Amino acid sequence: MILDRLLARPGERILATALACACLIVAVVAPLRGAPIDIPGYRMQAYVVAVLALVGIVYRLTGRDERIASGMLSIALLLLFTSALATYNYLLLPNFGFPLDPWLARFDALIGYRWSDWVEWSAGVPHLARLLGWIYASTLMQIAVLIVVLTGLRRWNTLDRMQVTLVFASVATVAFWGLFPSISISAFQAISPEAARIVAPAVGMEAGAELLHLVRHGPDRIAPGAMTGLIGFPSFHTVLALLCVRFAWEAPILRYPYLAINLAMAPAILLHGSHYMLDLAGGALFFWGAQALATRVVAALDRPARVEAGIRAGAGSRAAAARP
Repeated sequence: MILDRLLARPGERILATALACACLIVAVVAPLRGAPIDIPGYRMQAYVVAVLALVGIVYRLTGRDERIASGMLSIALLLLFTSALATYNYLLLPNFGFPLDPWLARFDALIGYRWSDWVEWSAGVPHLARLLGWIYASTLMQIAVLIVVLTGLRRWNTLDRMQVTLVFASVATVAFWGLFPSISISAFQAISPEAARIVAPAVGMEAGAELLHLVRHGPDRIAPGAMTGLIGFPSFHTVLALLCVRFAWEAPILRYPYLAINLAMAPAILLHGSHYMLDLAGGALFFWGAQALATRVVAALDRPARVEAGIRAGAGSRAAAARP
């Protein structure tokens, strides 16, 4: 079947299945919720994905270069999946689940941590604050580069496990947040105008107030350009940072640069993501759970292919030996 040729490996099949499920759920839930989805607002993203997917499909079906095919299809599927899941996340608004913010704040108070103090201190070291801002914003670029390098090195199994880990962690994170919502600490702590100007947190006080409004009242418009990260606990930035380090470890050229960048991601998440301390611990827990499950699932789906390849190799060897 042509579909089997297009989605040749376990990671692609699971990613495509998760994408189809997310789109179906959005299509069913959006009318029931009366969601203000701005369909034309997805147009530019659709164009980009269509170009990437078309290139990947052509290279896959013609067999010209599996590295280009895998890279383009992987990026296209991930862009579509994350967009569909983010749309579903917005369909959960307003969210009247059990709020975790008071409990997360209590833990911060117990260990003596205040986000506002961290911002005020960082304002005295503007170059550090700016560097951490760049690091905080680098996650998606890191994933894109990682995909390109893994496909270039033909690390297919590593790419599969990375894709499936991302799917499992994303779905678990959104599902958990739907029941136990939490947002940015910046919605509940104030920083001075000078510190806000110098540090310019990615999720500052205005963004925190907007998140609080969204959780209580819902959005006026749902479209990629109008959406922002909603989830506080678990920190999905932490999930992505650990994902980058774990799977870059199998690509020697990226191993230590990614380790260095993502060690600095922890203070960047606290500063620019305005997270509680336990958000990072939650992100680590969700990542390791998703990664362990993904490893087992990919291994189980890969086993029939390896067996079939072994049978073919054995049959070829016997045929060669039988020739006069």
